Amino acid sequence: MTDLRAFLCRRWRLARRIEDRRSGAVGEVVDGRVHITGGRYRETGRLRMAGHEGPFHRDYLVRFPDPWRAEILFEDGRPFHDLDLRAGTWAVRHQCGGDLYEGRFSVDGGSALRVAWRVVGPRKDLRIRSRLEAVYANGKGC
Repeated sequence: MTDLRAFLCRRWRLARRIEDRRSGAVGEVVDGRVHITGGRYRETGRLRMAGHEGPFHRDYLVRFPDPWRAEILFEDGRPFHDLDLRAGTWAVRHQCGGDLYEGRFSVDGGSALRVAWRVVGPRKDLRIRSRLEAVYANGKGC
């Protein structure tokens, strides 16, 4: 993949499964959507987990310093991770306090992306698996 911006700058359907290995709770995202435009990544949907169901959203900033590479930042501009899918897969690590986030991204065909996170630390032991399926491209990109 040589044009990561063109690949990512779309509207996506989001399916996600969350496993909390400490509590044994399993959750899922229902009616999940991802929209990447204007340098922003926004997830929305409904989260069902441990007897709770309610809306959720998460926002990040996205920068493209190179056509094949993205930088993902928290809303306040702090770095989260980079992303380079030229080989079709990418692995990342992010330390957040005592919690270590290890992510793996893989392109699934030309219009889907799989993301797996393992989060381990004093407060967390999670496995999060997501599949983003492209709905349509945004046109001129983001």
